[in-house]
Amino acid sequence: MIASVVDKIMSSPEYAALVASIIEDARNNVESAARLQEEQQRSSNARAYLRDQRSSALEEIKAITLNLNARNPVDVRLTAVQSLASFSSADLLCGEFWPDAKAGLETALADGDSRIILASLRIYARAFRASPPHLTGDVYLSLVTHLNNLFDGQYSAKVADGLDTADWRTDVMLRKFRLLNQFQCEITSCWYRFPEQMFRDVMDQTFRLLQTARRSSSVANATASVGSNVTALHYLGLVDPRALWFEKWMLSKFGRTQVVTSMTKADLVPDLATSFLTHAAALAMLSASMGKASDEVVVMDVDANEDSDLSRTIIAADLDYVHFLHALIMLGKLSLYSPGRQCFPVEISDPFNSLRHAVSVSLVPNVSGDSKEKTFSISIDDLTDIFLRLMCQCSKAALSNNSPGMPTKLSDLATVKLSRVTCKLLKDIISIDTQCSRRLFKDAVLLQLMHPIKLALEGKLVDAADDSLLLDVAETLSDIATTEMGKQFILRGEAGLTDTKSSSQPHASPATATAGVIEVIVSFVRSSLSGTMKRSTSVKVLGAYIFVLRQLYRTCEGLLRLQRYDLHKLLSATVENATWMKSVKDQASLLQEWTTISVDNLLNFAGTPKGVLLLQQSGSMEPCVSYMFHRYERKMQVSKCEKFGYGVLVSQISSTKPGMQALYNTGLIRFFVNTLWTALERDCPFGVPDVELDDYGIRKAMSNLLKVFSSFHGLAIVLALEGQKGGRRDELSFLLKRLISADVSHAAEPLVYQEESHQIGLKILSLIMSSLDSFLLMEATFQFKDLLTKLQRQVRIRRGRTPDLDVFVVDENSLLRNYILVTLSVTGGPGERTLPPVQLQNGQVTERCHLFAEGPVPAYYAPLLAEEQALPLAYEELRKLTESKNGTDASGWLKRFRKAMLHAITGAPSSNAMATGQFKDCVTAVLKVLTKVPKPEAESMGWLSLQATSTNDDKEQKQRNKTEELGISLVVDYIARFSPARSKEDTRQKLGETLTKCHALLQTQRRPQPSESVANFEGFDWFLSTIFILLDADSSATLEFLRAFFKSMPSIHLVEAIVETELPEVFSAFTLSGCTPSQICQRWIREVFWNVLPFREIANYVLLALAFGMDYMVYFCIALLRHASPRMMLATREQELILFLNEARYGLGEGFATRDHVSFMQSLEVKYRVMVMTEMKTAVGLE
Repeated sequence: MIASVVDKIMSSPEYAALVASIIEDARNNVESAARLQEEQQRSSNARAYLRDQRSSALEEIKAITLNLNARNPVDVRLTAVQSLASFSSADLLCGEFWPDAKAGLETALADGDSRIILASLRIYARAFRASPPHLTGDVYLSLVTHLNNLFDGQYSAKVADGLDTADWRTDVMLRKFRLLNQFQCEITSCWYRFPEQMFRDVMDQTFRLLQTARRSSSVANATASVGSNVTALHYLGLVDPRALWFEKWMLSKFGRTQVVTSMTKADLVPDLATSFLTHAAALAMLSASMGKASDEVVVMDVDANEDSDLSRTIIAADLDYVHFLHALIMLGKLSLYSPGRQCFPVEISDPFNSLRHAVSVSLVPNVSGDSKEKTFSISIDDLTDIFLRLMCQCSKAALSNNSPGMPTKLSDLATVKLSRVTCKLLKDIISIDTQCSRRLFKDAVLLQLMHPIKLALEGKLVDAADDSLLLDVAETLSDIATTEMGKQFILRGEAGLTDTKSSSQPHASPATATAGVIEVIVSFVRSSLSGTMKRSTSVKVLGAYIFVLRQLYRTCEGLLRLQRYDLHKLLSATVENATWMKSVKDQASLLQEWTTISVDNLLNFAGTPKGVLLLQQSGSMEPCVSYMFHRYERKMQVSKCEKFGYGVLVSQISSTKPGMQALYNTGLIRFFVNTLWTALERDCPFGVPDVELDDYGIRKAMSNLLKVFSSFHGLAIVLALEGQKGGRRDELSFLLKRLISADVSHAAEPLVYQEESHQIGLKILSLIMSSLDSFLLMEATFQFKDLLTKLQRQVRIRRGRTPDLDVFVVDENSLLRNYILVTLSVTGGPGERTLPPVQLQNGQVTERCHLFAEGPVPAYYAPLLAEEQALPLAYEELRKLTESKNGTDASGWLKRFRKAMLHAITGAPSSNAMATGQFKDCVTAVLKVLTKVPKPEAESMGWLSLQATSTNDDKEQKQRNKTEELGISLVVDYIARFSPARSKEDTRQKLGETLTKCHALLQTQRRPQPSESVANFEGFDWFLSTIFILLDADSSATLEFLRAFFKSMPSIHLVEAIVETELPEVFSAFTLSGCTPSQICQRWIREVFWNVLPFREIANYVLLALAFGMDYMVYFCIALLRHASPRMMLATREQELILFLNEARYGLGEGFATRDHVSFMQSLEVKYRVMVMTEMKTAVGLE
């Protein structure tokens, strides 16, 4: 039984498969074990082979090192270095190989055969490039250590003998230092990874190498000494005359700290100072005694080149010069940073008092020191003075052309001229040194810089080589003028930077020491352009000095000083007629260059409002704008010293009619419009999201348009020009109608993103029409209110017969349309009207959102305004004064009135203001008193300064146009909210008559305009409307006031000048945003702050100007900017400053109270009244 079962199992297929599987597994195990044993054997053999190879290579390197010994024959040494070169850099830098390889390389460097030395230098170069960061320092140290040992030995080449580059020893030495210099320039990128000790060693060994006084054969006076030796600094100066390696080492704070530590440890700073002063004193003394002293010092006679023995010699003068130049640059770089300044003042040992005497005679008259101790010291201020003296008096010092063996290329010789090097150091002081003002902003500095210009005016600089000196002086002055403090220093002098009283008076006379600085530069420019100088000035030099003046007249304060010289007329006259170039060779090729320079500098007059006027008077507005458009289109920089683009210039120019006409004629406006079209109609692939309203391109295009069209005068002239040519795609009118109109049935090219484009059009329209005058012009021209109302009806859903039951489809577009309709229909400042939201809050409609599609604006948006009632106690004194008999003491009464008015303004709560009746009494009393005030006092306030002409109120008047009718409607609606019981028709009739008679009065002083033409609309008379309201709609009283006020001077001058001085952060915000303070202040004053401030503050504004003077209109604007400055900073950060300044929903004037700013305005009066009044008189032709 069991046997049969066993037989059956063994004969089964399953059993056979099991047996086969066991046999296969056993066979695999045996084979795997055999393979493993074989692999282990091979691996063991390989390791043994590698050990043998490594051991063999290590032995080979050791053998090579032994073979490189100088006692071996040259062939053996040469074969050894070639064998060493056959190793890869990775092998040589291996931890086991590197110590022996380094020893061999150092031995090869010290060999007496040039072939071996050059081969070892190639190995060093490969090793440095391939070395990991932690070994880079070791490779560098190996080379520096070799050079240290070399100069510690018997190397004794004399400076007086020069260096013969044909000599292999000199050639090899130069190659070593060239390689060292390359290492120095590259090592900064990896020294952060060095071990701390290695980093210190790199610094210590480097500056030990440069120390020359440690060897008895190298005297302290390393230059200009017959017996001095050629040092490492001479060689380093030859391969890197501008000390670029040291400049790189001083870039990081990490490097500067250790550089100063190591230089102090090596006592290198006194050594450098001694060498520098020795050569500088020699240059200065010879410069004082000879007309061409620097040529005699550093340049041999040109005939020396004819001596064949010197054809490959670097002459001693050049060796001295590069040594001196290296020391100058290293000392200059040390003085720029805080760690390096700790090395000053530098104590210098002078055993024979000879160096001190030379320095005191030629460089620093009052050098400090102890003659008994045979020492003297040089401070940072002394060093700066020496730099200036060297640049201005030793300008021709440079490398000569008599050293054909010089490593420096002849094309680089200009960059190592002494004047060029010192000019660059002075530029670094201005841009880097935190103590720049203490070092350079001194009257003595300006006087030193003026010396070469005066020499040129006197005809003493007649050599064409002197142009480089004049260029360096101009560049230094430009660098000073680049900083705000530097501009003030040039304009006011050293005393003006510290005297707060004088610094607040830009129109005051500058300090005596610097009074002639601007005059000297202007005289140089005038003499050059008139051709009265003994030698013709190059275009480049002349352009450099005009650029210095441009840095000044681009600011308000600078223009105040420079406008008397009529530079704009001078430059404009020479744009095409450059007669001063008649003696210049190649005149035709230089004429185009001069035209570009003159137009570019003329354009920059537009940096200020007064400059725009001067540019317009010069007749060069259109060429300058065309030039600006050319550069703007190519995104070119304004200048080398300007940080921002052309936005400010465009904004300034667009605020005037002639400027805007030039912008339009040159195509810049059409370029802005087309840029927006390009952003809206870009061809996006399927699946890409719609137009992003926050896209940078769209925001930039909108910003450009908003800046130029936020000005009413600019908008008016563009609409007038577009109306003459008809509708075109690149016109503003076509753009707005196309974007705002939702009817696309007649559009040839329907917009792909209609909703987004419509929203962009609404935003542009909202900002443009935020100006009341712009709204009147746009509404009279295009009737946008009707169009917006029609669009609102399209999103209305009727649910009953009354509008109260209607509902609207609410989205951002319908909200924007609703906001625009409300702002255009309801007038009032903060608190006088309720503005609807323009965005959904978390997707929900707020309670303030009351949409409408027809009829009057909902009463919710236009609440009734209670007529102001004055507090009896606060205004009691004013009432008594207005009712009293003022007698003959008009000035005394006016002073008492001012005091009472200030008490009323500052004492009453902000919610109360003078009632219209009280204002009327005050105006009547003040006008009577002003007729009796002494003329000087009245003129100091801006009153009675213009002669009134006779008027004929009964003269036939022309019919009022549509814009004036719209303006009257706005004013009447505003009055009705104060006095609901007053008849609107009666008010309209009185206001219309007053406007008509006022126009007749104004026509006697200006060219009559065809009033029935909307295209010639010059703005509604908001000032008259304000006075009309304040005088309780009394037409005769309003006209009487206007007749008196008409004789006063305008007062929109110098807003930017005062803002730049008093509110620098606000001025910077305007500059960053490409806007201008004058643009918004011009609108505020023209529209009398309507929609910006509540009416009670507008009344205070009028009272202040009435009682204190016309200049208070300017101070009031600045006080409002000061009030809004915190929110302006935030808006600037969000890139919304142009919107914040113009749109009412941002509430710029919210929270403003005159009483909080009266003291500030009075302080401005003390500082600026004389300046403002002087400029106002100049503007109207009284001075």
